[in-house]
Amino acid sequence: MLLRGLILVAALGLTAPGAQSSTLVPADLRIAGDNLLTIDTATGLVWLDLTETAGQSFNQIKAQLGLGGALQGFRFATLSEVVELWSNAGIDPSGLPSPAPSFANFAPIIAFQALVGLTDPNPFAHDSIGLVDDTDFFGDHPIPFARAFFQGPFAGQGLVTASSARSPDQAFFNHGSWLVQGTPPPDPGTLAFTSFRVRDFQSTDRLRFLADFKLRVNTNGINPSTEQVTVRLFTAAGDIYNQTLNGFSVKGQAPRRRWLLNDSERARTGIERFEIDEDPSNSGTIFLRDVNAETGNSSFDTVRAEIVIGTGAAADKLTGAANLIQKPVGSGKWRFVRER
Repeated sequence: MLLRGLILVAALGLTAPGAQSSTLVPADLRIAGDNLLTIDTATGLVWLDLTETAGQSFNQIKAQLGLGGALQGFRFATLSEVVELWSNAGIDPSGLPSPAPSFANFAPIIAFQALVGLTDPNPFAHDSIGLVDDTDFFGDHPIPFARAFFQGPFAGQGLVTASSARSPDQAFFNHGSWLVQGTPPPDPGTLAFTSFRVRDFQSTDRLRFLADFKLRVNTNGINPSTEQVTVRLFTAAGDIYNQTLNGFSVKGQAPRRRWLLNDSERARTGIERFEIDEDPSNSGTIFLRDVNAETGNSSFDTVRAEIVIGTGAAADKLTGAANLIQKPVGSGKWRFVRER
């Protein structure tokens, strides 16, 4: 078993100097004072120290999760749950999947590692690395990790990111697994794009899309006129668009309402139009047009989308992806493959 962090703030449940506020507290697993668990009071999830699973492959850990197994009661976390854990520890995870180290993240990462354990406490950088059960732009079972740099050009800075997946049968001495106890997150709703354009060559649009949506099973419904709405678009290179919106007007009656971004939010964000149309059976359409969006100049052959309506456990998350082509070739202008 690898060494755990030797920072006493962990045992006291405190935060390292300079760190942001954290909702994480230590707890015991087997005997009083072992501090092998971390409770996130914001989500209610209970996390097992990475050091308890270090040196074992994904499949080796999976075999121990069932009834009678050494890890019975735990499950693999998802990448989004780990990112939320980082956020609740006071760590800024923005910039995924290609973030840069920052001085602001150094202290909260040290405090975080003192809670969840170090899997690789080498002199250059202290790492807390673990496997998850997920599929994302990193592939199957990506490997999210937190790193605090102590030497080299990034000394005094911290980084949270994920590396590409490895075979589920590969084991590494400095990799653990992100295991958690608690209710798994509900499967997200879906976005099925029917139109998607980035820097369209036929108009002034910088970004425009239309998608059909279907809310998750057991949803409590949506009401953007009273709930926060976030829109995130990203590629393998990172985020290309990220907006948090708090201001919609509503027309009609359930189950056929239409929500429109109000004038003050349009003026604040620069979004020309954002409309959510509701249909029966917890479905509908979403349209966004932004003539001012700064999307950068890279490949948009696959754009993934994440729209969240509401906050906390009751929020409705919609996910989907669009495959685009560059037209004309080399122009930097992209559109949905079905819109050729």
